[in-house]
Amino acid sequence: MGRKIQLACAASGLLMIAFYGFGVIAFAHMIPVNSPEKSVAAVVGSYNDNLTGIRIGMSMVMLGCSLMMTWGAALATQTRRASPKYPILFHIQVDCSVAACMHGVLHSLARGQA
Repeated sequence: MGRKIQLACAASGLLMIAFYGFGVIAFAHMIPVNSPEKSVAAVVGSYNDNLTGIRIGMSMVMLGCSLMMTWGAALATQTRRASPKYPILFHIQVDCSVAACMHGVLHSLARGQA
């Protein structure tokens, strides 16, 4: 794999963090979390007041999670180069990237449906 492609894939990790952070903090307002002292009606009201922001934010999180695949592929490639005697590590790395990506997408879909 070419150096430029690997650097682009590695940089996608920073984009992943940026999309995730902006989605969760700036749009969905999930951080800081609701106080446990709030009533159920107040929590539901806060979600209903920001329904569009939550949907936009969770869409950004899903986009960031998709970038996890390219970042994970770059990481797995480096793992394969660093330990050629143990190719199973490469496959574990790829499988974990796929699982984390799917978890992030499904979690974002569930939060966006709220």
